[in-house]
Amino acid sequence: MGGVLYENKKPLRWFATHLTPELLMKFGASTGDSGFNTLWEAVALLIACRLWLGRTIRGFGVRLRSDNVGALRTFFKLAAGSSNLNVVAREVALDLALKNYRLTELSHIPIITNVTSDALRPEAVPEPRVSNQRRCA
Repeated sequence: MGGVLYENKKPLRWFATHLTPELLMKFGASTGDSGFNTLWEAVALLIACRLWLGRTIRGFGVRLRSDNVGALRTFFKLAAGSSNLNVVAREVALDLALKNYRLTELSHIPIITNVTSDALRPEAVPEPRVSNQRRCA
């Protein structure tokens, strides 16, 4: 999983991590099972929100972009047809109720144009990392 924080179309920070055994166990998943892709995309969005937005002004407006429509729908509806995705939806609802951030826009990125995320795939990232630099390469 990974994500990039942009400001004015410029990348500021990024994170990348592998699926941990604890996370796989929590959701009853196994590595490589494509049936969990939407869940992992939603978890990555939640990680990004909590990693970067917890340090901002309360109620800060944010635009989320993802190449996974199901993950975006979970954030929009704060509910899903899957019990696993509902775990993420509840966490997002809690963040919104606490005014940790506001979701001002959710937008879909066509997979073919989402080249930044390809660089953050597990094969490209040997160990979980978070960039603390102001600018990402």
